[in-house]
Parts: sequence; C-alpha cells; structure tokens
Amino acid sequence: MKFYTLKIFKECLKLAQPSALVSKNLLKITNGSIIINSDLVLDYNRIKFISFGKSGGSMAEAFLKTIGTENISEGIIVLPKYATMPRIGSDKIQIINSTHPFVSEQSAIAGNKVLEFADRCDKNDIVFCLVSGGGSALLASPINKITIQEKINLINKLIKKGIGEREVNILRKKLSRIKGGALAKKIYPSRIINLILSDEREHQLEAIASGPTVENKSSISAEEIMDEFQLWGYIPEKIHEVFKEKKSKGNKYPIVNSYIIGSRDNIMKKIKNIAIQFDIKNTMTITKFYDKNIMKVKKDLLSIYSKYYQKLKSGKHLIVACGEVPIAVESNSGKGGRNQHLAALMINELRNFNNFEFLAISSDGCDFINGVHGAIISDKHLKIIDSMELNIHDYISKFNSYELHNKIGSLIKGPMTGTNINDFYLFYFEK
Repeated sequence: MKFYTLKIFKECLKLAQPSALVSKNLLKITNGSIIINSDLVLDYNRIKFISFGKSGGSMAEAFLKTIGTENISEGIIVLPKYATMPRIGSDKIQIINSTHPFVSEQSAIAGNKVLEFADRCDKNDIVFCLVSGGGSALLASPINKITIQEKINLINKLIKKGIGEREVNILRKKLSRIKGGALAKKIYPSRIINLILSDEREHQLEAIASGPTVENKSSISAEEIMDEFQLWGYIPEKIHEVFKEKKSKGNKYPIVNSYIIGSRDNIMKKIKNIAIQFDIKNTMTITKFYDKNIMKVKKDLLSIYSKYYQKLKSGKHLIVACGEVPIAVESNSGKGGRNQHLAALMINELRNFNNFEFLAISSDGCDFINGVHGAIISDKHLKIIDSMELNIHDYISKFNSYELHNKIGSLIKGPMTGTNINDFYLFYFEK
C-alpha cells in the first residue's frame, strides 16, 4: 500500500537533515576565521568537536564536510549502536557506540571518554558541540554518591514510569558529572559553539540531551519533580538527599554560543507546500505540542479532527500535529513504542471517516524499537482487522502494539533517518 501521509512526511524530513542544515545556515571557514550564522566571526588556533545524540553521526558528517576534516585537531562522536556509522576516515576522530533509550555500561564508557576529551581542551581550542536528542542516555557519568548500576536501575525505571523527557532530564542532571552544564565546566577555558537539533517541546536548550554544554537555567528543581510525580517511595533512600540538594555554582563557566540549527519548525513551515505537490490543497497545522497523557492526546486529536471535518467542503484534507508523549507501561509482556501505541488507540475512533490515513511516526527512525519508525492506520487496515476478528483492546491493554501492527501490515520500518526533531501525527481524509 502507498500512502499520502508517508510520502509527504519523507519529503518533509529531507528539510530537517543535518546535511542541509549545517552548510546552509551556519558555517564556513575562510582566511583563518570561522564565520557562524553570518553574525559571529572567530579567529582560531585549534578546532575540536564533540557530536552526541541520535543524530551524532550525521551531524558530524555534515560538520566535517562544511568545515573540512583537515581543520580539525581532534573529535569524538557518540551515537546509538544501531545508528548508521558515519563516514569519517580520520584517525583524529574517535567513534563510540552507546545505548538508547536505556542507560547501560556502554553509556558510562562513552561518558568517561567524553570527560577525558574535555580534559584535553585548553584556552587555544574552539570546541564545537553537535547536540541532538538522545544524548542523555548515550552519555553517563554518575556522581560519586551512586554507582553506575544504581543510576542505570533508577533512570530505566523512570523511563517506564511515563514521565516526560524534560522532567526525567532534570533528575538526570542531579546524578551526573556531565549533564546540566557540567561538561561545559570541564571544557573550560575553551570556547564552546553549540550546534543543536531540537526535539524539545519549547526548544529549551538545557533540556535537550540534558544540557551538558549549556548553562542550567531551569527554575524547576529535582525535588519538585519528585514531589509532583510522587517518586520518593520509588527510589532508594540514599538518593533522596541528592535530589534535595540545592544548586551550587562550582567551577568557572566558558564562553558559550548556541544555535538551534533545526527543529520541527523546519517541517511545520513547509508541509503545506509539500502537500500541494500531492494535490492536497487544504492543510491544517496544530501549533500545540503534545507531551503528556496519551489518552488525552487521543481525545484532543479526535476532537480537532471532528470539528475540522464539520467545517470543510469536499476535497482532500491533511491535519498535522507533533509531540513526544510518554507512556506509563503497566505490563512487561508487551512490545511497542509510543507511536505504535497511539496509532492502535486511534483504530476504532476513526471508523466514521472516509478514505483516511493516520500516521504516527518518529523523525529519528526509532519508535523505541530499532528498525521501526511508527505505524499507519487506514480504512484498508480496518478491513483487515475486521476480517481477522482481532481484539484491539487486548493488544492495547497489554502494551503489545507492535504485534498488532505486525499482523495487519501497518508498521513503518526502516533504518535511522539521521535527524531527530520530534514525533509527528499526520491525519489525511477525503470528504
């Protein structure tokens, strides 16, 4: 089956690739100076870089193509072990595979390698930090009060608890020698240039990958997060005092310039033009970002779809929204991801629409499961479900959306995309 929504999304995703974003918007090097975004000119002695996150490999490739590998004195790349390996071809650049979404011993190895890199940076270096979402899990270096295994157990529990990514990251910062600006302090006195792909709901820099190389300005404390989500009884008592500690300034902070080079805005601003190429002249973009309670997201989207449908004339229509909605997993027997789960929840709710498609898809290409981007539901899939007499509720209640979509052929599969700018929800229908 070939679907409008999937074709449109794939075309849009090209606009959010580091290969297009880095060279187009930010960097060039000329006469011994680096020009960034046409407003910052820096003379340099040595250039180093760290690239980490789900897009760590593709961002590094784009950066090196633009600035020239010959101009780099040292670099380090940290990316998921299932991501495509970057084509670098230089012994000055170290590539480290780590894990996502769960923290592991590999995360700790990667974190220690990055800290060693930071120790080698001095006042003669300009350090580019290429940051994308996922860096929180890929880099781990716990404070002395806890072991790496204690941190792994805690963070991996919180992921299953269904707490928002920003809130989990506030807790991560309290347990880390890297996150919350700690890596920037280690890099001091080098100057830092952050090039950032944002997957964050309000593009808060300190929340993306838990903000290792930006100053932590969050006004919400770890203690407040623990109170809000009633987590004190959920974690070992020895960590309670860590989360109750107040901020301390500590080491000196380097000069930092940060640039968001790409985000969901790259897609939302252009999607109407892409849709017109597929003869869809009526496109609505929902500006709200969905980040809490997947059942409320389902209800909210359905309300918008119904209201919009009532107002429309005949024709082809597309409604686009985005978000990253955590799921509190209550069963360990199931298999799936948040987009697969949302698509499953929508199945019976969309039966009143004609010739429809609902696509829930990750921009990075990993909907919790390596090789799965998300899922798509259409009137064609409804016929398959009905003919097989499948109990949709049973799959949903067991958090087993992968098996459901696998049976009806609604999984979207493929490799990592090279970018990471949120999940997207595309609803197409005809009236």
